[in-house]
Amino acid sequence: DQRDQTKFRYSQDTRRKETKFKKYTNLLQSTERDAVDGRRVVEWEADMSAYSKKTLNFEAFKLHLQHKNALNVRLAPLYNKYLSRKLRLGNYSRRQIT
Repeated sequence: DQRDQTKFRYSQDTRRKETKFKKYTNLLQSTERDAVDGRRVVEWEADMSAYSKKTLNFEAFKLHLQHKNALNVRLAPLYNKYLSRKLRLGNYSRRQIT
């Protein structure tokens, strides 16, 4: 039967367009260029790459958690802004729809 053989293609690019991924990413990156305590957000987040969250060494993991908590406290006002929360919610809901 012809109807049983019909297949739909759903590409990654189609999903990106439906979720407005590129638009939201560009908007969030433009806000991350703002300075927090004299440094850009990207620089603050890049510092976290020095601390592995996958380590089995408990002391190293505690150090990672301490730096992560300090970073969260420092960057919380930026990520709690209305635009950031709105974009995250829109991104989540569109991913659930697709």
